[in-house]
Amino acid sequence: MRVKSIMGLRNRWNYSGYPYFLTTTTVNRVNIFKNNSHFDVLCKSLTFCRKKFSCRLLAYCLMPNHIHLVLWPDQKTAVSDFMRDFKKYTSVQIRKLLEQQEEIGHLAMLRINAQGMRGQVFKLWQSRFDDLVLTNLKTIKTKINYIHENPVRKGLVLKPEDWFYSSARDYLLIRTSATQVDSIW
Repeated sequence: MRVKSIMGLRNRWNYSGYPYFLTTTTVNRVNIFKNNSHFDVLCKSLTFCRKKFSCRLLAYCLMPNHIHLVLWPDQKTAVSDFMRDFKKYTSVQIRKLLEQQEEIGHLAMLRINAQGMRGQVFKLWQSRFDDLVLTNLKTIKTKINYIHENPVRKGLVLKPEDWFYSSARDYLLIRTSATQVDSIW
């Protein structure tokens, strides 16, 4: 009997032309992103991948152990390519920052995460990501609101716009969030 891989069991349909709600998490949901330099790496990678893959970023929230995005790729872009490049760059850069900051415990944990992973020495992100195709305006708005409320639900801030690493500020026209979004769509 032939067994399919886990990725082979996931349904993959061509939903080009639609936005996606994406979530990716650190291995074991460990709070790795603790300071501005960590979040700045995530923002830099988002900006780069947005341009490289011709995507509109409708909303985002960067949390201590996961990120949420509403991403609208062009019709030629595979969301998996965007996420692969985003994770690869951020993994390398976060590891370098942890080495500079002498975060021995986190570095050891990243090494442990990579045990048994062929060709990897450090592992920051879970291997997969969650994606949901957003096919109507109501669902898009619901997911954006969910993203913006995330730091409040987790007790990090009292109001969504108080979390700098979220597009809530852009939608409220404060316009001082960490990375630019396409709030008009």
